[in-house]
Parts: sequence; structure tokens; C-alpha cells
Amino acid sequence: MNDQKPTVVVEPTSSIRVNHRDYHIPDAATQALLKPFASPILKHHTSHTEASPRLSPHKTAEKGCRVEETLVDETRIFTLLPNGSWGEKRRLAVPHKLYCFAGGGSRGPPNKDHWALCAELCSKLPQYEINLVSYPLVPVSPASTTIPHLENAHQTLAREAREQSFRMSFIGDSADAIDQNDSLPSRKGTQEVALVSIIKVDGIIAAYDVPAPDAVVFRKRLEECSVKGDWLEWEKQLRCFPLMFPNHVREGIDAKDWTADILRSNIQREE
Repeated sequence: MNDQKPTVVVEPTSSIRVNHRDYHIPDAATQALLKPFASPILKHHTSHTEASPRLSPHKTAEKGCRVEETLVDETRIFTLLPNGSWGEKRRLAVPHKLYCFAGGGSRGPPNKDHWALCAELCSKLPQYEINLVSYPLVPVSPASTTIPHLENAHQTLAREAREQSFRMSFIGDSADAIDQNDSLPSRKGTQEVALVSIIKVDGIIAAYDVPAPDAVVFRKRLEECSVKGDWLEWEKQLRCFPLMFPNHVREGIDAKDWTADILRSNIQREE
């Protein structure tokens, strides 16, 4: 059992709280045993031909959820609701909608572990409606068309949020390694976004992931602009380790539970 005590770092004047954790030896052994299966778990397919591919819900999600498809500005969104009459009652009363951008970076659609995470959040967070977004993928959709596509969808969702009085959150895993021509938002740009929106940016960093250094710089940029956030930073972890919770990897379970706890606390802060 992992009885490790996390170290939470909060500077007196900081808007960011960082929960630091280190590798756990029993879980290191578990990951070594699972390593041969890493490729199948993280494998993504590129057989799509549409800007927003139609997804096939995995049976893992359908065990406890009903999945409904809607189209928002040519973007397919898959809503997970509890089975039975409770699902319909929850849809009418939900104060917050969570939109999940999950898959094989910018190249592949969600796999069974992404669906499992969405189903778990649907079960654990009755205050949220969980939505899985089928976003444009390369090579069918390059960045030049993907960004305007998603901006249109976001504008429509934001309008619906104002009209129907619900709040939105966005969650997603990292894309592939960051391109050398990409750049982080400027300090001015970050401040402008923070001023026009009441935002909180939370995150998980796997310290051995390729984009980890950029993620730390981004977090510091947010801190400079007084944007609030809770962050989990785990040493010696690789990309997507929270998705390992269905395989009973303790660190994956802890990261999944941390995510649910933060989303739950965000709702409580707003009440």
C-alpha cells in the first residue's frame, strides 16, 4: 500500500498550489511488469477521414453510462449520463459541464482508458455533466483549420452556458511532443485572458514526460499573472500515468482521485 505523504508547496503570495509526489517502489515494479503492454495501451489509429470523427463508446463506459452524441458547429460531442431515470434528472439539474479533450495527442481518438476515465468522473461527480469532445486530428486537420474549428465550437458552448446558466470546465491530456515552432502564451496574453474570464487552471505534470519543462514554465507564467490553480507534479512518471488506474496502478488511481477531488472542490468554491 502506498502510504506516502504528499508535499504541498504554497508560497505565501502565490496563486498556485503544487502537490509534489515521488515515485513509489512497489508501483515501480508494477510499471515494469506493464511495460510490454505500453504500446497497445497508448496505440492510436489514423483511419479517420472527418474533421470531427464519430467515436465508438467503449464497453467500459457503457457498463454504467448512457452515451449520447450531439453536433456543435461540426464538432461531435459525446455526453455520458448515468443509466436509468437518474441520468435524465441529472441532466436537468447539473450546474457545471466538463468538456474532455482526450486521445492520442493530436493524432488518435480516445481509447478505452480515456472512456474509462470519463465514466469514472461521471460516477464520482454528480455535479458535472461529462462530455467527451471529438476534436480534429492530423493529418486530416492541420492546426490552421483545427484552431478556427474549435474556436467556433467554444463560442457556441460559451453562449449556451450564458443562456442556460451553467459553468464550463475543460480537461485534456497532453498532445504529442511540443513543436519547436510553437510558443507559450505571452505574459500579456495570459493576463488578458485572466482579466476577461474568471478562470482557474489546474494541471498534472509527469516529470519524465517530454513536455514537462514547458508545462512548468507555463505554470510559472500563470503564477506571474495571479491565475489560481492546483497542480500535481509527480517525479519519475511518464505521460498519461493517470490513465493507468484501470490496471490497478496505485499512482494512476491516486492521480485519478486527485483530479476528481480538485474538480469537486472547484464546484464548492463557486457556491
